[in-house]
Amino acid sequence: GAGEMMTRSPVKVTLSEGPYHIATFKDSPKEYDLTKEADLASLRKEIELRMRGSVKDGQTISSEVISLSVKGPGLQRMVLVDLPGIISTETIGMASDTKNSITRLANNYMSNPNAIILCIQDGSVDAERSNVTELVSKMDPHGKRTIFVLTKVDMAEANLHDTDRIQKILDGKLFPMKALGYFAVVTGKGNADDPIDLIQKYEEDFFRNSKLFGNGVFKATQTTTRNLSFAVSDCFWKMVKESVEQQADTFKASRFNLETEWKNSFTKMREQDRDELFEKARGEILDEVVNLSLIPSQQWEDNLTKYLWSQMSNFIFDDVFLTAAQAESVGGFNTTVDVKLQQWAEKELPRQCINIGHDVLLDEFQGLIEREQKSRSHDPITNDLKMQVVQACRT
Repeated sequence: GAGEMMTRSPVKVTLSEGPYHIATFKDSPKEYDLTKEADLASLRKEIELRMRGSVKDGQTISSEVISLSVKGPGLQRMVLVDLPGIISTETIGMASDTKNSITRLANNYMSNPNAIILCIQDGSVDAERSNVTELVSKMDPHGKRTIFVLTKVDMAEANLHDTDRIQKILDGKLFPMKALGYFAVVTGKGNADDPIDLIQKYEEDFFRNSKLFGNGVFKATQTTTRNLSFAVSDCFWKMVKESVEQQADTFKASRFNLETEWKNSFTKMREQDRDELFEKARGEILDEVVNLSLIPSQQWEDNLTKYLWSQMSNFIFDDVFLTAAQAESVGGFNTTVDVKLQQWAEKELPRQCINIGHDVLLDEFQGLIEREQKSRSHDPITNDLKMQVVQACRT
């Protein structure tokens, strides 16, 4: 952070919801507490050591991926890949092919049609000094999977007299590229030892007191890292849904063509080999996966509520209220209830919610399969395979 560590190789970060802010490497059980300065410094040092170790002699960057997972309250589930920044010139000490190597590496990741491109522009420097927007516009000319991010806007506000320039950037009118959204963020004061909570507070305080925000240059929906993460998450899951639906449509079309061919060839007989039966069942299972997205949100909420209460009612009555009822005063009763519920919420509730969500999802999935099996047009030959899939998911 703060210009002290150059990204020398791709860093793949898997974000997910969790009770505490922790980070772990894929090949190590050690956990780093992201709320502690010592652990943050240790994590940065470990990433830098792994980067340096991945770079071969005579080279400046590496294509070897460093994988880690980050969990914490409110984190949206997604996978981020941090790449070496695009450079325009090679400085002393860099390998002669560093510029081209970085460009090839970035193109390799951005060429994936399922990848979301975060185009990062330093707000504290002139836009003309950056050539990353030109590279992104070549990979995603219509901006269907690009999100533009303007960083260090606190420094830009302090140094920039032309406020129209920032507004043009956030309106998408300054760069020759298109994007799904344009965001302004602040990633701290530049101190590498600042914890996450302090960085988030500094960002919130800046936008709350920003003159540009008051003048309408910054819009509420275009600011803060939190809103940016929501936008990336929405874009990610939208692409996942479209990909699943596209695969399901492909399987449906293939199955329909095969069945039509066989019906025309054997009007009184329908034969399928093992592979065809497997593909048939696979296509039907994918159909039910897509149908999960059609279940009303109220039905999900009702089932989750029912499961939560059935799993936790005994604990609430037996371990919490009966124990608290032995107190000699109302104050003692309330104190015991508060302590018991707080301990339960911190230790058991997150794990139980994950397990219950898993069970509800599988029950709904199994219910869709069973309802399909009762229809008149259903072929029972794949019933056993489908139920085996459900049982395998449960175990």
